[in-house]
Amino acid sequence: MSFNMNKMLFMIMLMMSIIIVISSENWISLWMGMEMNMMMFMAIIAKKYNNKSSESMMIYFLIQSMGSMIFIYSIFMNKMCMLMTNMNINMYYFIMLMSIMLKIGTAPFHFWLISMMSKMSWDNNLILMTLQKIIPMIIIQIITNNYIIFIVIMSVIVGAIGGINQSSIKKMMGYSSINHMGWMMMSTLIENEMWFKYFIIYSMMTVFMVKMFKEMMIMHMNQLNMITNKMMKINMIIMMMSMGGLPPLIGFFPKWMIINKLINMNLIMPTLIMIMCSMLTLYYYIRITIPFMMMKSMNNKWASFYSNKLIYMTSMNMILPIIMMTI
Repeated sequence: MSFNMNKMLFMIMLMMSIIIVISSENWISLWMGMEMNMMMFMAIIAKKYNNKSSESMMIYFLIQSMGSMIFIYSIFMNKMCMLMTNMNINMYYFIMLMSIMLKIGTAPFHFWLISMMSKMSWDNNLILMTLQKIIPMIIIQIITNNYIIFIVIMSVIVGAIGGINQSSIKKMMGYSSINHMGWMMMSTLIENEMWFKYFIIYSMMTVFMVKMFKEMMIMHMNQLNMITNKMMKINMIIMMMSMGGLPPLIGFFPKWMIINKLINMNLIMPTLIMIMCSMLTLYYYIRITIPFMMMKSMNNKWASFYSNKLIYMTSMNMILPIIMMTI
């Protein structure tokens, strides 16, 4: 009971830190909310004290502390720039942007994220891939500039290529998350609400995917061939195709909206690179599902987990695109 209460308390405090950042009116209060968020997530990671959790907590602490030091340095230097007209304020905004890239784990600062995700539980990975992106994205939205295009291109390329030869589902999800982060960051150049729309759809798909992998105790790709339930296979395939952005599933629609806006802004070359990388991401999901569909399933003890819930998940992926078209 105390464990559940502690976890609930940490989650409430984590959500409060996000609210603090959203309502912040200055850089210092925003930084304080970001640090509170870091401490609460570390407490959630430490709920099971073992070698993997302690290693993950240490990695997270070191990276986030380094990013926070760079971030607070850039805040003070920005204040100095306001007092001294001969200083270049854009350089310090770029430093601030780099500190956020480090904290969120986008390319080229992504190695800690992949390493950490391979060591954590599915529940903690879900928080890392969803809630822990909100605060950095709010800051990116505030300081976004043309430098973001180069970071976006690096992120979508690394996210696409890095996941191709992965046998670990967690690492593959990590690289997929980096790719999606590239799309979200690019959406900050378009309009303020666009990244949040993308984030909501991405989070919903991630919750469904993580729920399936957790309930079926799947950690590696070869375990997918052991699923015998046909309905479960169909659900898994549809969820993966949606995560890869295959039309007309829900994962395609936020990318489609961003592509339309970027073309209208004459950002043709970045758009082409993002589309090609999205196709590579879809490829490594297809690479999983083809043998998954073709091979004869092996018997196992987890053949019929939560099929009704998975049917609901699939229905959501088929119905929501119709709703999206009417918005």
